[in-house]
Amino acid sequence: RAVVALLEARFAGGSVRCPGRAPIVFGETQVLRTVDAVPTRCAPGGFAQANPAVNDLLIAHVREAAAGARTACDLYAGAGNFAFPLAAAGIATVAVESDADLAASGRAEAARRGLAVRFVEERVERYVRRKPAPVDFVLADPPRAGLDKAATHLGFAGRLLLISCHLPAAVRDLKALAASGWRVER
Repeated sequence: RAVVALLEARFAGGSVRCPGRAPIVFGETQVLRTVDAVPTRCAPGGFAQANPAVNDLLIAHVREAAAGARTACDLYAGAGNFAFPLAAAGIATVAVESDADLAASGRAEAARRGLAVRFVEERVERYVRRKPAPVDFVLADPPRAGLDKAATHLGFAGRLLLISCHLPAAVRDLKALAASGWRVER
């Protein structure tokens, strides 16, 4: 209780997750962030870029990479950080996220904003093994562990953009992608 009281005193909202226990949510039940210059509500506790300027640059890069696409899939979508800007650009987007709270808040935010984003609550590895319908563009922004086995099941993508925060995982994933027939452009 003392930890939650301390967190409530210093932060607007968030959650604490302990192994084997339900998350403890404190403060606001939703966090308000600005994504692509739009106030966006999401569940506390999910990953978000700490630097809004860097996030804006990443979003601009994602939009550039997706230019001309009509359909997209955002793997490891969280609450929609990249899925919403893709949909706002007129691209029908499937957002795959395993965290139930993030997927639910993404669905609610997409409905509130009238965006064509369909959230699928499922582990990415399982989703890609099911051989989803082909899409023009796939964005993969995995956690530090990287794509791992999902890297060999991305044949449904016309184009692929991999965002990675962990160089060893990125190298491993790029090798697996190359072995699966993908060509690295930049």
